[in-house]
Amino acid sequence: GETEDYYLDLDGMLYKRTIDGRYEDMLVAPRALIPTILGIYHDLPLSGHVGIDKTHDRIKRCFTWPRMTEDVKTYVNACVSCAKRKTSPHLRPAPLQKRDVPPRPFYQIALDVVGPLPVTNNGNKYILTVQDALTKYVEAFPMQDQTATTVAKTFIQGIILRHGAPKQLLTDLGTNFMSRLFQEMCEVLQIRHLKTTAYRPQTNGALERFHRTLKDLLSHYIRPDQRDWDEWLPFALAAYASMTHSSTGESPFFLIYGRDMDYPYDDIFKPLR
Repeated sequence: GETEDYYLDLDGMLYKRTIDGRYEDMLVAPRALIPTILGIYHDLPLSGHVGIDKTHDRIKRCFTWPRMTEDVKTYVNACVSCAKRKTSPHLRPAPLQKRDVPPRPFYQIALDVVGPLPVTNNGNKYILTVQDALTKYVEAFPMQDQTATTVAKTFIQGIILRHGAPKQLLTDLGTNFMSRLFQEMCEVLQIRHLKTTAYRPQTNGALERFHRTLKDLLSHYIRPDQRDWDEWLPFALAAYASMTHSSTGESPFFLIYGRDMDYPYDDIFKPLR
């Protein structure tokens, strides 16, 4: 029989009702299905081989079962790909800087260039990374070079034309960011250019931490010769956007769009009514 909290759908699958309205009702996963669920929400490129807490966060949106936390922990700890690649937990994180909280998304953003990387089959060698200070949402664009012209053009096409012009832009003292072209672009667009000092590069700490995460996410899927990293970059960004961020308690995707990211495979597990 059904209780107030649980019910059977038309397929005879058991579901638990959710109260807050943000999430769909949760499937009480049969034991036989659990390994598949763990594989989908941890191993696939959209999931990104993230750690125990973030994998658990994703799964609990759609599923519940007894000892779920232990099962997730066991699965992630046994993942060979993760064991081989994860960044050492003993690395000291960049110190968090006390900053004023920006009033809205894409008001203050941080910008950086990663590379040189192995040249891809498409001729890309660098990545322009952009992170919104408020939501931690990240955009990243492959580039063939890191000249001031390329950086400025990529920034305008990828950020300005899609998110609008920020009021504040944080970069390091790289020659591409200090060039006259880049400075003029900031002036024309009325963007205040904030610079991190050469002595305290950690001022861009959140973006530095993202670079480590990006490296981890990509490493699980790229070929050994690493010439296809740009093909996997959008998957890594999607995986990152849908993870709960430690500093905000929400995923960047949720804070930008006001809803959680739906995975292509979420629908399979929704109740038949």
